[in-house]
Amino acid sequence: MHKNLLGSMFLVAGLLLGQVAHAEQAAADEVIMSVAEFEKEQAVVVSVDLATRSVVLAMQNGRTLEFDGIDAKVALDQVKPGDLVNVAGSQAIVLMLHKGGAGMRSIVETSGRDATANGVGTVITRTVRNDIVSVDLKKGEAVVRNVPGEFITIPVPNKDLLARASAGDQLLIVTRIKAVVWGQ
Repeated sequence: MHKNLLGSMFLVAGLLLGQVAHAEQAAADEVIMSVAEFEKEQAVVVSVDLATRSVVLAMQNGRTLEFDGIDAKVALDQVKPGDLVNVAGSQAIVLMLHKGGAGMRSIVETSGRDATANGVGTVITRTVRNDIVSVDLKKGEAVVRNVPGEFITIPVPNKDLLARASAGDQLLIVTRIKAVVWGQ
């Protein structure tokens, strides 16, 4: 296998939950819980298409990842099928309490560029706004109505913040996933 410098690029996988609320709104929301994971592994370059600036990678678990529209700053001409690259991914999930707003359930996705020391890439964030229907402090749970109108019980470990929640408030679930790929 050839070991070539791929450069730095950010790529974002599909999201299961969440989006980022407007900055001024987010400042008023209270974080109930947050979790983040970081993983790093190697992948093999399956194909490179310079015309569409896309790359397909084969992960160690057998899955393939396809990245399209890679930033022009990344030197794709240095990457060949069979090259070994490193893939680092992170996922963050945040539960936030938003006072008021019931009846305005929604799913909002945003995308944009993200710059770090490794380069410039794409970030997609998704927020799901759920109405709080009831709160059970003893069980540490909130019952919410999601966007399709289903009722779901959500465990909330921070009972102090849960005590501030009431029917008519909203539970925001924000998820952000991104992957960074670079050469050996």
